[in-house]
Amino acid sequence: MKRPSKIKVALMTAAFVANIGIIPALADTTGTSQNNTQVTAPTAATVDAGMTPDNPLYVFEKMFEEVQLYAALKAEYKAQLLAQFAAERLAEAQALDEAGKKALVVKTVEDYVKTLQKAENQATATVEEGKELQAVLTELEKLCDANIALLEKIKAEIPTLQENLNQVKNKLEVVKAVSNLIKTVNEVETEDSTSNQNPGTTNTTQTTTNQQDNVSEQTTEAAVIIVTQQKELTKELVQQLRAKGWGWGEIAMVSVMAKKAEKNVSDIVALRDKGLGWGEIARELGVKMKDVAKGLGKWVHEAKVKAAKIKADMIKAKVNQLKKRPEILLELQEAMQEFQGEAEKLLAEIQADEDNEEAVKEIKKVVKELNKELNNAFKKHGKKKD
Repeated sequence: MKRPSKIKVALMTAAFVANIGIIPALADTTGTSQNNTQVTAPTAATVDAGMTPDNPLYVFEKMFEEVQLYAALKAEYKAQLLAQFAAERLAEAQALDEAGKKALVVKTVEDYVKTLQKAENQATATVEEGKELQAVLTELEKLCDANIALLEKIKAEIPTLQENLNQVKNKLEVVKAVSNLIKTVNEVETEDSTSNQNPGTTNTTQTTTNQQDNVSEQTTEAAVIIVTQQKELTKELVQQLRAKGWGWGEIAMVSVMAKKAEKNVSDIVALRDKGLGWGEIARELGVKMKDVAKGLGKWVHEAKVKAAKIKADMIKAKVNQLKKRPEILLELQEAMQEFQGEAEKLLAEIQADEDNEEAVKEIKKVVKELNKELNNAFKKHGKKKD
């Protein structure tokens, strides 16, 4: 009897597991988010070895993994799955070592390293598209340092083992730094958006509406100022990019890349309009993502400082509302306390950098002025500030 080919077996297996509902829904196993990817990372310490390579049915497990990767169309989903598979390979290697099957241990560890490399590639592709992937990146870092005793045992059998693991770790360090910056940028954008939607307590008077409109205009103007770090990145161009759906983080990326590559901003925009990802653009321009990360870090600091100033303006607007609405006094106090806490965190982050000396002085001055205004407001309405 003629044996079916591996391709036929894989297709039959895929059809079978799909029919009986073994393939989990991607929404359940990976999580979804268009701009700010959040997926559940595997945990190396709790992964069970399950079926090991010495089992005749192990080939079907590997085929099923290929089916899962094929079904996971996005890079972030593939990164999560590959991180999970790497954790499983390491657990399988441990089980084989305990069973005294050294040859299979070596082969499985080699598979583990290759899977880690694939996971790092997919994670990099995800981050290069402007998405953060902190949970998976953190777990991949842990996997590189997991089960050191086992790896020490067989490193003589795999001369390139430590070198390959170090390469993955070094790449992950840079990618994670960029991912963390993207996360911070997204948080700044979210805070900015929330501030626009909820600039203060709703007031039916035209005066309050105008104040809120002014705050919104200030917020937009501030964001434009933050990203306009090059002469060609004009206010008009920023507004055009925003109209096309670009986020502030993407616009900042254009500015940073143009500066690092010594190119015009329009050149970077044109490459992006062609459909190139940020990683592809960086490679074409000969720019290192590590340098881009540093540039984005500076932008994040500037964005945070500007956001703090905008929030201070909003609180000032609330102080002005007290003349007609003393009932919002306690709400104002809560807002001030929240702002002061955020300002303290911001100061802790930026005051160590000499380049931010002026910003530190300005924020401290704003906090002092607002506290004075708040005290005056409480005195005027016959109440004492806690």
